Amino acid sequence: MRTRSLVAALSAAALVGGGVVAAAPSAWAAPAALGDLVCTGSQTAHFSPPLTNTPATVTATVQENYNCLSVLSPISSGNGGYTAVRPDNSCLLSLSPLGTSQVIYRWNTGQTSTVTYNNTNVVRAANGTTTTISTGAVTSGYSTGSLVTRELVAPALSLSACATTGVSDETGVATLTVLL
Repeated sequence: MRTRSLVAALSAAALVGGGVVAAAPSAWAAPAALGDLVCTGSQTAHFSPPLTNTPATVTATVQENYNCLSVLSPISSGNGGYTAVRPDNSCLLSLSPLGTSQVIYRWNTGQTSTVTYNNTNVVRAANGTTTTISTGAVTSGYSTGSLVTRELVAPALSLSACATTGVSDETGVATLTVLL
């Protein structure tokens, strides 16, 4: 397992900014080494009840799908899913920390990796795009002990939907990097 300055930078940013920082997301992305597992794909979230401008307890059911590349790993694709309940969820950017989350990734090789994300930072750009960067480690399964970074870029939410019926689904671009 390699330690990278990315983990220190994200940890410091989470402590200083309470989970929300104003730095450009690309400043956090550490380059992957040749053998690291780099996966790109999408994340789709279903919100129940739909997100509106009024904070409410919302259950998000999330599915991630990836295509992967690595010189050292036979993994070429994978997916993961989880459910999260947040008491103050809305279309508005929340300043409250997201807390620890756990995702089980299932790989095309039949293996799984359980990843525990401990640090999550959210940045909302002026155009409404939201970038969420989570860091953690594989706690069981394939590549136990490896550091993991997940970056999600979600499009701006519909202002009219947020003000009326709500947003029930959202799909964004996802990148998952496992430092082998």
